Amino acid sequence: QRAGQINSAGGYLRSLTDKAAKGEFSVWPMLLAQLRANGSHVRLVKGQME
Repeated sequence: QRAGQINSAGGYLRSLTDKAAKGEFSVWPMLLAQLRANGSHVRLVKGQME
């Protein structure tokens, strides 16, 4: 989604890694967006996104 805006893949990955270490990043939004884009139906269960 942001591939055209990312100048340095390594820098972007380091930024995401730092955010994940601080608990500020989750892959869930990306995974859910991809599933929805593929037409998959997603049902979340309470506590599943933690």
